[in-house]
Amino acid sequence: MSATTIKLPSAPVVTAAPRGAAWAASIFASVVNGLRAVGRNIVEQRRLWAETRAIQEMLRLADSYGTSQPGFAAELRAAAARLQTSRDE
Repeated sequence: MSATTIKLPSAPVVTAAPRGAAWAASIFASVVNGLRAVGRNIVEQRRLWAETRAIQEMLRLADSYGTSQPGFAAELRAAAARLQTSRDE
């Protein structure tokens, strides 16, 4: 016995989006955008803290070299002041 297959043309079935899918996608996008904003804020805050620590370290080092190498201490203080003014702008 031989089997014969009949191929019938068929149209794709159009289905609607699941109920609540647009709502859920909107909420998900809002959450992701919020997390990105928080992440950018954290990175910026860490950068500012690192700059503040660098300024404090330069001033501390300048104080330690103040008596033995006053020229180097003055350069360190000037560098700290430049970093502070560039940060404030």
